[in-house]
Amino acid sequence: MNSTTDERIDRIADRILRGDRTRSKRMAPTLSYGRHRGPTTWDCREAAVLMGIFVRPDGAMVLPLTLRPQNLPDHPGQICLPGGRVEAAETVFEAAMREFEEELGVSPQIRRHLGTLDPLVVYSSKHCIHPVLVELEPPSGWEPNSEEVERVIECVLDDSFCCQSVRNRRIRRPIVPRLLSDTSNVSTQNLMADHGYSESNVQFDAPCLNVGGDDWIWGATAILIDELIKLCLPESGLDSDAAQ
Repeated sequence: MNSTTDERIDRIADRILRGDRTRSKRMAPTLSYGRHRGPTTWDCREAAVLMGIFVRPDGAMVLPLTLRPQNLPDHPGQICLPGGRVEAAETVFEAAMREFEEELGVSPQIRRHLGTLDPLVVYSSKHCIHPVLVELEPPSGWEPNSEEVERVIECVLDDSFCCQSVRNRRIRRPIVPRLLSDTSNVSTQNLMADHGYSESNVQFDAPCLNVGGDDWIWGATAILIDELIKLCLPESGLDSDAAQ
């Protein structure tokens, strides 16, 4: 199962170049009904995320993730990949690079382009996400934007993480009112209180990946990381629920 980080990165690039598709259903939450594959809805917005892996001086292969603050209207309190909406006249690559710098405060220095994964549809926030994969030069540090990032999580893609058993956890989601007026400077909690909303009783099970002991990755981010894991592991490390 063991392989060097360079071998894993080479394997990712080679499999993307060959057109290998390894996205499985095992990380899809129960309420998604497999719809992350699409089709998109008429009001779905284009978004991009940067899966920027780098190798630390200690040899660890790292994927930077962000923990979103609880006051954001979309995916509050979730662990996500750096990313956001694609702006007019912007490519998905440009959007992914821009959002990475805006959120983490570091200009991504690319060592190698690895390719892109198939788009993934997130119906809850009405986004079609385009994942961009690159190998980065190791950053000297992070300067996260506190309005968008509570903290940066360095997810180490070692054997312990990549080969862990998927765990189902009960997710409880709040109702968040979506208003047409500009609410950029108002917290989600105030919006909910002002309009008589409180936490809903909507609960569902979601397969999760554990990172760092206390943090749990689920939803679209878990689906994409699961695909990345299957791209970097040797064939003997892939489970039977691979490409579908």
